[in-house]
This record gives sequence, C-alpha cells and structure tokens, in this order.
Amino acid sequence: MTFTVKNVGPIKDISIKLNKLTMLCGKNNSGKTYLLYAMHSLLSYIRRRVTYEFSDADKENFCNTGRCSISVKDIVQSYASMFNEGFKISYSEVLARDLALPKSKTQSSEVFLSLDKGMNEVISELISSESRSVRGRYTKDFRLCIGHDENSENVVCEYLPQQTMDSQGADPLFPLQKSAFEAVEWLFPIFVQRFLLRPFIITCERNGVAMFGAELRLFNSYIFDAGNVEFERLQKVKQKFEFKGYPLPIRRELEFAMNVRDIEQRTGALAKNDALLISLAGLTGGSYSTSDDMSGWVRFIPTEESQKSLVISECSSSVRSLVELDYYIRHMSGKNDLLIIDEPELDLHPSNQRKFARLIARIVNAGTRVLVATHSDHFAREINSLIAAYSERDDIRRRNMKILQCNQDELMSSNDVSCYVITRDSITPMEIEPGFGYPIKSFDDDIQRFNDAYNELRSSIVHDGEPEDCYGES
Repeated sequence: MTFTVKNVGPIKDISIKLNKLTMLCGKNNSGKTYLLYAMHSLLSYIRRRVTYEFSDADKENFCNTGRCSISVKDIVQSYASMFNEGFKISYSEVLARDLALPKSKTQSSEVFLSLDKGMNEVISELISSESRSVRGRYTKDFRLCIGHDENSENVVCEYLPQQTMDSQGADPLFPLQKSAFEAVEWLFPIFVQRFLLRPFIITCERNGVAMFGAELRLFNSYIFDAGNVEFERLQKVKQKFEFKGYPLPIRRELEFAMNVRDIEQRTGALAKNDALLISLAGLTGGSYSTSDDMSGWVRFIPTEESQKSLVISECSSSVRSLVELDYYIRHMSGKNDLLIIDEPELDLHPSNQRKFARLIARIVNAGTRVLVATHSDHFAREINSLIAAYSERDDIRRRNMKILQCNQDELMSSNDVSCYVITRDSITPMEIEPGFGYPIKSFDDDIQRFNDAYNELRSSIVHDGEPEDCYGES
C-alpha cells in the first residue's frame, strides 16, 4: 500500500510505501506531521464512505428467501467508483476540515493511495482469510447475519431464526418486510469496514489532552446541558475568534478524553497478548484506570506502590504521554489496524525510549501495522538492534537474544521494516545494511559533527591546562 501526498503544508510531492513497521525521520518542519495527518485523514474518509448499491433483484431475493449473495467483485467496483474526479474534488474540502486549514490551502492538494495488488484481490484475500461476520438483532426471535460464504468469494446476508419456530424446526415464514432489508443496508457497511485499514493516531498533543482530561469532560457536559441562549453565545465567541477547529487526529484524542470511561469497558484485540501487556507495564511503570469521582478521568497506580493512586496532574510527563497508548492496547486495538504515533519518544528517558521500541516490535509481531515519526536516535538504534539480532538460524538467534536480553517476539525481520528520511521536497527510503539495520543520515551526520566538535574542544581544554614547555624539547 503506497500513499502519495501532494501540496499539503510544506510537502510538495512525496510517496511512501507502508510496511509492517514504517519509520519516518527528518528535521523539524519537514512535513512529517502533515504526512501522518493526511494519511490518517484519507483512511478515515474511505471508511466513512463505504457504499454499496443493492440491486432490486438483491432486495427481492432477500425478502422472498431471507438470503442474498453479493460478489466481492461488485463490492470492489462500487468502492473504486469513489476514486473518480468527484471524489478528489470533495476530498479537498474534507482534507481542509481534517487538517483545520482554510479551503484555499487544499485546493491543489492531493492525497491518494495505490495497492500493490488489485483491489479485488486484496479484499478477496481479506474476506477469505477468516469467516468474520457481523450480526444484528432484528426482532426478538430473529437476527441478521452478514459474513463470508466459505464456499465462494461472496458475502452473504442472511435472516436467521434465533431459535426454531416449533418442535418440528419449521423454517421462518417469508416474504419479509422491507424494513428487514433496510437493516441489511445499515449493517452491510459495518462488515466491509472490518476489512479496511483502520487508522488510530497518537499525536504530539497527547500530553496536554491527558493533563486536562477532567476539564474537557466537564466542558463537554456543560455544552451538552447548555440552554439555547448559552449555546448561541458560545457560537458567537467561536465566530469572533474565527476558530476553525482542531485537526481530525486531535479531535479524536479529545473524544478519547471525553469518553474514556466508556472506552474502559471494551477489550482490545492486543489485550489478549499477556507478554505484550507485561512489556507495556514495564514501560508505563504502572497501570491506569478511571476514577470514581465526578470527573471520571484517569488515575495512575504505580507498580511499586500499588496502594497509591495518583491523579494525572500529579504524575510525571512520561506517565501522561503514555495514557492513550495504554488504553489503545488494552481497550481500543482492533484487527487490521494502522497505529500511527508522532514522536514515540516524547518525554521519555533514553532507557524508556528503548523499551518503547521493543513494545512497538511486539505490537508489529502481534499483527498490527505501525507508522512512527521520530527524532530519537535511541528509538531508531534499538529497532536496528532488534533487526540485527534476527536470524533464521535458531542458535544464532538465541545467542543474539542473550546478548540483547530480549525475547523472540521483540526481534524483527528486515523485510518487515522500512525507514524513510523526509525533507520538504523529497522522501528517501533508507537501504538496509545487513547486520547493522538502517543508517539514518539525519541523525548520524549531526551526531558525528557534535562528536568531532566536542573532541576538538576537549583536546583544546586539556592543552590549555598544561605547562607551555610540555610541548617543547625535553
């Protein structure tokens, strides 16, 4: 899957191919955040635009028999129709809203993706990979089921009895009411969405969102309960300051803050991985849970002081920066996710940056794609170490694991990792060096310049402190 972004913020024209783990490096103001936000915007938009127009024959067949079969090819053709000129025009307006930019700033912007395989092949493989299905209750005794037909590539919509109608197991009576098919039309996009890449982004603003989570919840309640006069006053204030809102990724984080108690009731797909959860706890240094007070916001329980419960404002910046990652893994992660993290090293000591890199490796090896933009040499070098330690030979792999003191599910194959260095005008894929990982020029050059200057300075200071004749003849 390759993304192309043109004329977005400082970005002119760049393309990036997603791997299981994709790392972006580059100097400040090179467009890394714009690239992450644009990719998140497009994937979110595609998921919202899931459409399929059922034919009259589909409707009639379903109402008469309780079953209709939709070919994957038809789904793909319906989907591909979004990528016409009308889609591009409408999307530029969506992009402006998602990036919180004036519409004039995105008129020449383009964000699109291309698949390594044909869309038909990709969706067919996804649907055939496992018999996922979605179900919805229609009446007390009947339910709707939409899933993959194991005997073909098709997707089947069925109206099934919750229990047999009588002791003889008679079939339900047909024809069905049209409202039953309306339920199919509502449920069908949910099924298709489960096979599309779902973006989940953690931004650089996560620390502030965590810090003021309780206040955000309180303000949201105030807006919800505000009367007409108060609401109109708030709208006038908004217009006065010409407030264009926040970019979509930040809005998603605000929604997380305001709905954290409900989110805590869910179980994420990654939460079943005990080793990953242990690695997560080692990074965070404790656990998070919502408080019982009126704020309903998150508290932190340190591992070493399990009887102690701290409000987030009492915690270190590192604890605040990891709230959303913890909740994503435990409660929000799903299948076919793309986890996007802007600056994973935010507020972390170098030792914790290395732990973060190992946690990312576990997440990738558990089946979740990850995209990170980083300024951290420590994070990148730890990924390189995990790549260098990987080997197909058991004896070499065990030896390298012992040297690094790591586990097998933290090792990464170089085939699963890509690294890019981005500038305003270009993006350059780094070539893997066997046994060493990726040379990251934007880090290495600066580090070398610093080391050279420091060594020269140190040498000069040492010479300054010695007697003059120590350089002369003895």
